[in-house]
Amino acid sequence: MLNQQTVETAIGFYLGMDCEVNARLPVYHALLFAVIEQAITWSCKRVSFGRTALEAKSRLGCQPEEMHVWVRHRVPVINSLVQQLLKNAIHEDPPQRNPFKDAT
Repeated sequence: MLNQQTVETAIGFYLGMDCEVNARLPVYHALLFAVIEQAITWSCKRVSFGRTALEAKSRLGCQPEEMHVWVRHRVPVINSLVQQLLKNAIHEDPPQRNPFKDAT
């Protein structure tokens, strides 16, 4: 677990999840809530959870942010290959959910 505070963003990344245990118990969800709780304690305005487990994070009301990557290889010819690979990289679109009730 990496739980770090920047000026106004709490960062919570978890590595090495046992999927079998998580299927029986809501471990991952509890860990995400713990990061949110810590962010509130730190008076952070944002929480960054990274780009994996999009389904679980959308259930908490997390919204995706646009991300950019800059890659440069020291061999110039390889740069054009890397550029094409990155353009064609397939990524999963996060599910759009709003777990909060509408204030009507």
